[in-house]
Amino acid sequence: MFPTCGDSASSSSSVILLSPILLRHVRKYSPVSCKALFTAVEMGKEDDVLFLLRLGVGAEINGKVNGRGVLYKAAGMGRLDLVRRLIESGADLEVRDDLWRQTALHCASENGFLEIVKYLSDKGAEVDTVDGWGFTPLFAASSNGHLKIVKLLVDRGAKVDVISEGQKGSAARGVAPLHGASTRGHDLVVQFLSQRGAKVNALDEWGQTPLHYASTNGSLQVVIFLFEKGAFVNVPNKWGETPMKVAQKRKHTAIVNFLESQGGRC
Repeated sequence: MFPTCGDSASSSSSVILLSPILLRHVRKYSPVSCKALFTAVEMGKEDDVLFLLRLGVGAEINGKVNGRGVLYKAAGMGRLDLVRRLIESGADLEVRDDLWRQTALHCASENGFLEIVKYLSDKGAEVDTVDGWGFTPLFAASSNGHLKIVKLLVDRGAKVDVISEGQKGSAARGVAPLHGASTRGHDLVVQFLSQRGAKVNALDEWGQTPLHYASTNGSLQVVIFLFEKGAFVNVPNKWGETPMKVAQKRKHTAIVNFLESQGGRC
């Protein structure tokens, strides 16, 4: 608990714990700078964060250091305690980092921090917000195989077929969460998304389906599942390549054999 005027000297450990680096920032800036707060978060010291918040951080709580905000940093570290403190003190849920234009929810979803995702969602974070590539938090969770987060986001209204709207001609354009899960072989995520209505024959910017993605990267279990759910085996991409052809190019023999047994052609 943060010490008040009535606390004994022995309970004032938050002040004692402040590092020389933080003290220099506190002396230099008034009100408390974003840099000082970011440093405290980066060090992972809740007492120091509390001390700085009590000093009065104001609008600086939504400032950035090296393109990243303090809430984004705390979420990426998996520190639910710091995320709580920052939001309780007025941190904006939708502040984005400068590089990828991601929110704290993107960051927590990508890194698998379920409790933080749950808390941010409880506080009103937008579940279908898109980053600079057009990816949603659901895409971030799906691509990294975080099934519990995928389920949570979908249960809270995340759309399973939001496609990315990255720069025209980029590899990331037109990609849905099912593409992301398929390319990395996250079979349980693929199954769940399919059960919740994800389109197994969705096309990306280059005319590639999730089956192309799974075939390219050697995910046999995903290939079999997608086929059983109605994936077309002979859809050509913009280069005229079928899923079997891309599997053959990557020397994924088991996938080539399976697709061929199901009528696949190169």
